[in-house]
Amino acid sequence: MNQLALCIHFVLDKMTYPEWEDIRNLVNVHSLYWIHEGEGTFRTNNEHKVGAGMLAYLEPGLKLSMYALLCA
Repeated sequence: MNQLALCIHFVLDKMTYPEWEDIRNLVNVHSLYWIHEGEGTFRTNNEHKVGAGMLAYLEPGLKLSMYALLCA
């Protein structure tokens, strides 16, 4: 990439709990997910381990399910 510019117009602050699970309902948009804390797995066409401080980008049309890893 020559230059990258990112402009975020709004943030949806979705509350999650330690043992969360979710799906991506709106698939016709570009999505960014910032993992604030903890760790889990994003399932698209592959499994992707995610953890605190990571930023994940999903292109339009990509289906996703997410779940937290259980802490012992």
